[in-house]
Amino acid sequence: MDGLKTSVRQKALVDTLEGIYRQYHQRAYVHPDPLEFLYAWEDVKEREIVGLVAACLAYGRVVQILKSVAVILEAIGPSPRRFITRSTLKTMSQTFSGFRHRFADGDQMAALLYGAGRVVRQFGSLENGLAAGLTPDR
Repeated sequence: MDGLKTSVRQKALVDTLEGIYRQYHQRAYVHPDPLEFLYAWEDVKEREIVGLVAACLAYGRVVQILKSVAVILEAIGPSPRRFITRSTLKTMSQTFSGFRHRFADGDQMAALLYGAGRVVRQFGSLENGLAAGLTPDR
């Protein structure tokens, strides 16, 4: 009998959470989260690069975060994936020269994206690169 009560409560909780998810999982509720930048790209392989930039700069005041992410995305152009896979570290450092987000500077952003480009060239995507590091039991 207790198992039945638990099952009913679990289903009620799941139904409640699913309702909240359906209500709020809408693009209109994303702003001012830096993930709003992902909507500009349909290709998931472009989005993962944009998501990396947004996530790595998501500290501090939200207004400044949005400005910093916009500055980087404008600098890398219409294809973040192409930029990170075809640019040299030197070119990236030049591209981000003068960039600063709190304690992160342009050279650090260049190093991050250069490293991401190496992962993408080797594994095809950031997702594949991360997955390659997992063991079968994980």
